[in-house]
Amino acid sequence: MKVLVATRRSQGVRELDFDDCVEGELVWITTPCGRGLAPDRAYCSCSITFVGVASFGMTTTAVVTDLEAMTPERYEEALSDAVEGVRGLDGHVAETAADLARLAAAVPTGTVLERYNSWVQPRFDPESAALNPSILDLPERHD
Repeated sequence: MKVLVATRRSQGVRELDFDDCVEGELVWITTPCGRGLAPDRAYCSCSITFVGVASFGMTTTAVVTDLEAMTPERYEEALSDAVEGVRGLDGHVAETAADLARLAAAVPTGTVLERYNSWVQPRFDPESAALNPSILDLPERHD
């Protein structure tokens, strides 16, 4: 079954990149608080990150991977264990797990994803391998 997992691949390419997850752990998408990106360039990390199921760390990148032993039931169980007591997800775990599975199923294995609020996009163009424009319209990092 295809799922989203934390990855460090391409970390640092975007100005706001960070990763506090365990490489390869399942991730989920939290409901953004609503602050989003303000005109003063302030943002809330909950709008641009994936959250680790085991670590509860956050990362700005996830990758689609195919886990042979994963089933929809196991995926829901893993997510349920992780979000127990998280406000807003109580009673919505099955729906969230199904949404994440649909997202992963629609994207080729190995694709690095990034997000802003409800938008999720491949970080790189699948045809050219060029970096896609940022969802946040932020510059690439040039060190």
